[in-house]
Formats: sequence, structure tokens, C-alpha cells
Amino acid sequence: MSSNATSRVLVTGVTGFIASHVAKQLLEKGHTVIGTARTASKADFLKKQFTQYGDKFQIVEVKDVQHEGAFDEVVKDVDVIHHIASPFHFNAEDPIKDMMNPAVDGTINLLNAAYQHGNNVKHVVITSSVAAIAWAAKPGYTFTEKDWNDETVTEIQKWKPGQEFSRFTAYRASKNAAERAAWKFRDEKKPKFRLTTINPGFVFGPCIHYIEKPDDINTSVALLFAYFKGQRQDVQPPAPNQGYVDVRDVAEAHVRAVERGDKADGERFITVKGSFTWQQVVDILHKRFPEYSKRIPQGEPGKNYETACRTSGQKATDILGINYIDLEQTTVDTVNSLKQFW
Repeated sequence: MSSNATSRVLVTGVTGFIASHVAKQLLEKGHTVIGTARTASKADFLKKQFTQYGDKFQIVEVKDVQHEGAFDEVVKDVDVIHHIASPFHFNAEDPIKDMMNPAVDGTINLLNAAYQHGNNVKHVVITSSVAAIAWAAKPGYTFTEKDWNDETVTEIQKWKPGQEFSRFTAYRASKNAAERAAWKFRDEKKPKFRLTTINPGFVFGPCIHYIEKPDDINTSVALLFAYFKGQRQDVQPPAPNQGYVDVRDVAEAHVRAVERGDKADGERFITVKGSFTWQQVVDILHKRFPEYSKRIPQGEPGKNYETACRTSGQKATDILGINYIDLEQTTVDTVNSLKQFW
């Protein structure tokens, strides 16, 4: 798919934060988007936003991505697939059943469907995460696409029912396992379609998908918004490694990976503008929303801006041409998109 050719593009989990932006950018370029949702009614809000595109935005119900054959029909007449649907929540009771298996099974079901039934599919892009990459490195380390945090999978696989476990570790393990499964599939099956993964850090930016109540806000944005609302007063100290990216840049990376064709085939792309700390975020909130300063925590203004390790998003700039949105802009745009909850 060249940048000036139009295609039929499948976007899984289209009602989600990242996927809705991928759909928007594809529609703006003239492509037809077939989005999957667990229930078609969940996409009504997006349909209203995309009315100017008419029947170029379509919805197909896929109730359970873990169900074998779930994608067999929807891949039959598409040229490109962006697989974005994946669990990201911290209320799992079983890290394998509730997090790892859905991520892996959903990915493999999608790839199998494309392999067996997607005769026109030329490129599959899978949303992974820096969570599949970063590990407990020594200070000063810079993570790149060569890194994997395989120890998280090992740790979760040792879990026994009744034991406590870290939800964050389980999430990281699920992203690792799903992406590893995708690359193993490619190595073993040697499909005719290209395969690329996109690995974002903390994703901020404007929410254009339907959010009924604050509890429905996706995790990264919810953390930021909690500081704006004053629901969090403890400004977390710098994490060892914490990179950020705007959702519009993540979406653009998905779209451009397909446009770059063979240059993106078999490649992982970290999408991260740079490191950030929550102190930087609250300082921006005070600067840009001074009328709400009384409720926004202070922390230690101007301090604690450094993380011990960094993550490089340079490859996405070099190959995909991503010019990242900075932290201040993405913070402001995130908050402004949630005005109904101010």
C-alpha cells in the first residue's frame, strides 16, 4: 500500500484509545476502515464522529478475540490489518487466564485468520508495547528494539492459584508473550504478508473514543487526569524507566509502517518521544491550568525530572518519519479532551 493508494483496512478493537486514532488517520487518507468491536453499539459514538466518511467506516462484531476462528470472515476482503485489541487492566485475578492468554490467543487467532483466509492481506501491524521491552537495567542504559523483558514471562509462569502477583508484571508479560508469539508465527509459517510491531511507552493525548464515565478512561490517561483532578496528591518519584508518546504519533506509526512497505517488514518500532516524570506533568498542569492549581498537587516543582534509564524512539523517526509531539502539548491536549469530566 503506497501512501497514495487506498485500501480496505481492518482495525481490531476500534473503539479503543489508540485504535480510534488509527481509524481516523486512515479515513483521512481515503482508506476504508472495517473496525471490530465486542458489540456494534459500542462504536456508535465513533460512527457519529466519522459520518463524513459514509460507508468507508464500517463495524463488525467480534465478541471474543480468544475464540478460534473469530477473525476468519472479517479478514477475507481486507488488504491491511492493524491488530490493536488487547487487554490492559489491573483487576485480573488470574494473570495467565485473564491477561496472558487473551493477548496471545487474540494475536495468534488474528494471524492464523490472515494466513489461512486473508488472500488479499499484504501487511499486518500489531500494537505491542515498551512493556515487552524494558527490564531492570542498570542506570544509564538506553532501551532499543533489540531488548526484551523475558523475565516477566518466566515470573508469571511460576504463579500458582492463590498466590499474590503484580498486575503490572502480568501486563508486561502479556505484551511480551503476545509479541513473541507473533514473531514465532512469522518465523514458522513464513506468511506472504509483511509483519510489523509498534511498541509505545505511556500513551497520552486526546481521547476521541467514547468514555461514559471517568472509570472508563484508559490507564495511562487516567493516571495523568487523576493529577489534574487532584485525586492523586502523591507525586510519584521518577521510575527507573518511563517513556511517553502522544496517541497521534502512535497512530501515525501504524499507518506509516504500512506505507513504508518492505522497510518496515520484520521490524519493531519503539514509539517514545522521551523520558518523563510525574513531577514534570504536574508542573505543566500548574503552568497551563493555573485556575485549577489549588487542587493539583505540588510535589517538588522543578525537581525530579530525570529517569535512571531511557528508551529510544529514534528508529521510528529514522524509518517512519515520526516527529514526536512534546510532553507539554500532549498533556494539555489530554486534559482538554476530557472537559466533560473536569
